[in-house]
Amino acid sequence: MLDIHPKHKRTVGERLAAQALKYQYGKDVTVTGPSVDHAVADGSAVVVSFRDIDQGLTTSDGQSPTWFELSADGHAFVRADAALEGNTVRVSAAGMPTPKYVRMGWDDVAIPNLEDKNGWPVFAFPARPVHQAPVAVSAAEAAVPAKVP
Repeated sequence: MLDIHPKHKRTVGERLAAQALKYQYGKDVTVTGPSVDHAVADGSAVVVSFRDIDQGLTTSDGQSPTWFELSADGHAFVRADAALEGNTVRVSAAGMPTPKYVRMGWDDVAIPNLEDKNGWPVFAFPARPVHQAPVAVSAAEAAVPAKVP
């Protein structure tokens, strides 16, 4: 590293100021960006949920979220399409009917555009397993006692 001076001085200053307000002065301010919570299969798509979202999710450039990838085996990843759905991101890739893993920004040159509405970037994350969505059970089915052998 040859240049120790950040190019985005205002951003760095605002983030350091937010941390001072929270940790030194006890103010209720956001000091970090959202991070991945879990991923759930929804047909051939994956719905990724996040935690530590303050004002909701958006993208820095107004485009679809970037740098999402899916994998069937956790080793070979393919670029995926992503769309914001409230505070989640729906991810899918042509030719991948049952994705088992999802990741975002996991590349040396990745600059993902996903952030919260305060401008805090969403943390990149390595391969995460995709969980199967719980099966919806009707009230009538839930009322039937399970058979015990």
